[in-house]
Amino acid sequence: MGLHLLIAAAFATDCADPVALVDDTEQAILEARWDDAWDLLDSTEVAFGCSDAPSPRTLARLWIAEGVLHASTGDDASADDAFSAAVRMDADAWNPDFGPAMKARFDATRGRQPVPGRIELRPELERFVGLIDGQVESFPVSVPAGLHLVQVGPEGEAMKFAKLLFLPPGENAVIDHGVDETPPESPVIATPTVPGPPPAPPTETRPNKARRTPLLIAGSAALAVGVLGSVAATTQNSSMRSATDLDSLDAAYGRQKALAYTSYGMFGTGGALLGLYFAL
Repeated sequence: MGLHLLIAAAFATDCADPVALVDDTEQAILEARWDDAWDLLDSTEVAFGCSDAPSPRTLARLWIAEGVLHASTGDDASADDAFSAAVRMDADAWNPDFGPAMKARFDATRGRQPVPGRIELRPELERFVGLIDGQVESFPVSVPAGLHLVQVGPEGEAMKFAKLLFLPPGENAVIDHGVDETPPESPVIATPTVPGPPPAPPTETRPNKARRTPLLIAGSAALAVGVLGSVAATTQNSSMRSATDLDSLDAAYGRQKALAYTSYGMFGTGGALLGLYFAL
């Protein structure tokens, strides 16, 4: 029959130092501040869920302190389990300030051969690693019955989950760690927009000078012809004054009109051509 433990993770936003908490727990015991000592044990479990893997000495000191607390309340079986776990981790971690009587109980647990049990993790790990008593293990794992620390987190970094548990002899403990192994998304760095150069002013599409030159020449020539025609038309006045008969007068007048009309046409044509030259 298996022991199925559904356990929530122990998390902390401001992670305390487990070693400092164990120091405080020992001091609280020596000062008979029992409630404080139990609270500090709980805080140490929380700190294991956000700190690095503990050393064997730290775990041994933790379980020695727990054993002394149980023995002080008359819970001999729990005291022996805690002392046995401490011996398993570091048999030389005893604090002499706890006195010779407690030391004798501690030494009495040496040489125990507990029946193994088994620990599993749910869900199975993909990116992170699972630790038993500060050591990376492949789960499911067979371990001696008794007290153990289970942790889950990225290898070589602060843990994301921790649980102190008692594994009964021959039992199977299933730990639901509840850790999200999804890698964090990389931050999106916005690329600053560099303003481009201002748009160029529209380019005039005027014909080049060589292409406009004929307009200038033709316009100037037309004006010159108009001027000559106007002068020639004026000269016809003297011809009309010196005419001796009606036929000579009519001929001079006709030439004047023709020259005048030609002059007007040339002026108009020249003006139009020069206007186009300057407009284009």
